[in-house]
Amino acid sequence: MTLKELTFSAWYIPSINQVYYEQKFLEKYRDRAINDIAYDPLLGWDYNLSTNRIRPPALPALQAVPNKRRILIIGDSFAHGNEVSDTEVFSYLLEQKIENVEVFTMGVGGYGVGQSTIKYLEYGRNYKPDLVIFAVHPPDFIRTALSFFSFSKPLLKVDNSVPEGYRTENSPVPSPQKELARIESGNFWKSRLYYLIVSRIAQIPVFRKTLIETYLAKTSAQVRKAIDLVKSDVESRGG
Repeated sequence: MTLKELTFSAWYIPSINQVYYEQKFLEKYRDRAINDIAYDPLLGWDYNLSTNRIRPPALPALQAVPNKRRILIIGDSFAHGNEVSDTEVFSYLLEQKIENVEVFTMGVGGYGVGQSTIKYLEYGRNYKPDLVIFAVHPPDFIRTALSFFSFSKPLLKVDNSVPEGYRTENSPVPSPQKELARIESGNFWKSRLYYLIVSRIAQIPVFRKTLIETYLAKTSAQVRKAIDLVKSDVESRGG
């Protein structure tokens, strides 16, 4: 029974699904340097940490250019433009097509919806964009419910008991070194019987239906809250 067969089929049980990504992380970094992760205690990881977390990194200034509208793109690797040059990413191409606009992206590979929102609230809104394009790829939905994906990450949770209507968990995010030690200190394969039993029970139709419905309801609420937080902030400035 492979790691993926033991865990990945139960994607609608975040605590089980997350084990798959933790073990992949362990396999990748057990015998190599871990310093290549651009660690950020708020977001887990980010790009251009030493500059402005934007692609391209030289733009823009906090102060908007007079008579120009600002468009900010947030999201995952599609928003960032992984595997293409600065002049091929769609934020750049969009800026070339529209007059009198500044377009830039704060997308980050591997981000879930909540993670993108946290980055926007902490950094993106400082640029006072007139329009925000929230680019969502379907896997971002699943990532939103996890506190570990490419690496350890924050969770944005709905919490109507506080004025903001949300809270963040797994924050500050543990360092890569601490997470590697934590995962390595456990013994996944000693627990394989547990994961096998849980994943098999989760496939029984009556349980599967209930588990998926519960998962979708909770995660949808997280996604709606995350998007509404961005929407409310932009609209509060007339955007």
